[in-house]
Amino acid sequence: MVPWHFMPSIIVASFFASLSGTLLTIELLQRKRLGKSLMSRVHLFACSLSMGLIGIWCMHFIGNRSIALASGQTRLQLVYDPRYTGLSCVLPVIGLTVAFQIAELRINHFVLRRFLDVACGLMAGLSIVSMHYVGNLGVSNYTLIYPKRYVVAACIIAVGDSTIALALFFYFKERWISVCWKRCICALLLAVGVCGMHFTASVGCQYQLRRIPPEVAPDARNTPVIVAATLCFVASLSCLTILFYVRYRNAALANRAQHMMLACAYFDEHGNIMVTNEGTLPSQRIAKRFVLQKFDDHFGIHHPVWFWIWKVSSDWNSVVDLISKMRVHLQRTNPHSKYNTATSSRSSIYDEESYHDSTILFREGYCVAAADLAAQLHVNLVDGLGPLYDQVLGTGLLTAYQHGIRALDNGGTQQSTIFEKGQLLFYTRRLSPAELDHYTSIGFRFAPLNRVEGAIANTMQIPVGLLAIQMQRVQDYAYRTSLPSPPKQGTFFVCLAALARVRDSFRVLVPMDRQDELPDV
Repeated sequence: MVPWHFMPSIIVASFFASLSGTLLTIELLQRKRLGKSLMSRVHLFACSLSMGLIGIWCMHFIGNRSIALASGQTRLQLVYDPRYTGLSCVLPVIGLTVAFQIAELRINHFVLRRFLDVACGLMAGLSIVSMHYVGNLGVSNYTLIYPKRYVVAACIIAVGDSTIALALFFYFKERWISVCWKRCICALLLAVGVCGMHFTASVGCQYQLRRIPPEVAPDARNTPVIVAATLCFVASLSCLTILFYVRYRNAALANRAQHMMLACAYFDEHGNIMVTNEGTLPSQRIAKRFVLQKFDDHFGIHHPVWFWIWKVSSDWNSVVDLISKMRVHLQRTNPHSKYNTATSSRSSIYDEESYHDSTILFREGYCVAAADLAAQLHVNLVDGLGPLYDQVLGTGLLTAYQHGIRALDNGGTQQSTIFEKGQLLFYTRRLSPAELDHYTSIGFRFAPLNRVEGAIANTMQIPVGLLAIQMQRVQDYAYRTSLPSPPKQGTFFVCLAALARVRDSFRVLVPMDRQDELPDV
């Protein structure tokens, strides 16, 4: 038996190597979309690759580099067979792919869910263990002897730690608890499990020399370490890239609150709302702003453009064939578009006066945004989006206080003036089980409103309390419109009461909960 000892500095380096891989894995899993699409499968494989290749494989070979045999004599150090080294790289990736697929199974039963958590942790732990022992099987100049108690202890550490870390992470993700430090704790637990398993197994290992390699062979032991260090560096850069992207994405989503947006608020039978993987509503931009025609103009449900939008939303067949031409017209009138030309109006179907009419451009922007939203949802524009909500929600709200402008505080008592920087139009509907499966399969998720209202309110830049009130009204409207109206039989008295306004159109008296009907008895 050859005596050996650890080098503490390399042990620390191996831990940070594993941590870089587990951090990247957790961040990728956090942003992975559900569903069975090709991109979802590629994303899942990337998660398995980052954990298996960097979090486990790289840590293993850097950790083994901390073992100094025979007082550090160069020709008596560990040398690896490339065949087993390559096999040890593949095994954890396969095992972790299976583990992550198990974790994403949609089962709400408490007992079965806990069973799947254990199965996921078991597969992840066995992936760590198999990589370690297959990698050590590739040592060509030593026979490694493992005491059984250390093997059992290493397996318990790997499986137990993986189960706790992954169950905790998916618990947070399922409940939309997206806090950076909690994800870091999950990554730290995984790294501790990988390193704990590795060094527990290494402590009890004994090395029996089989042969002394030739003079040129000892340098080969550094090759896996160099590859591992390079991959860890790439993982660290990837983590930084993700952090910068998240900041950019959050800023972009918040900037949408300053524009005219079109979104969909779909609900399932349990009241859960459909959101993207970021916890926001699927949406498309209509226009940067609604250009006012006069000083006291304001876009709302009493504006003539809104009447046109409402009619079109109820009969998309009337304009669906014109959307491609609308898209071209918007590109030609956009000053930042490469398709913009000074003579476009002379060769278009519009006359010179209406070519740059802001209301026409806004209507076209609405139709194009609706078509893009339907494409995002993978549904037919004519009958797939559902009814348009009969209110316009203001976004980007600011409150003017006496000592400056502050964010609107929910429940505040101070008098303030609210300024809307943007507005949001909704499609809403209650989904059937078949539609629920369709949207889940393409990557959307359903969550209780109280778990995602913070993310939605941040992107809309409105108070959470105001959002909760508005979403409750939207949900009530969706449920009401989803119920078929029973045919009325008999004779009814109908009230047609119109209110004349000096600077606005007539307003007709309607019930609050049925604004598309006249009051009758």
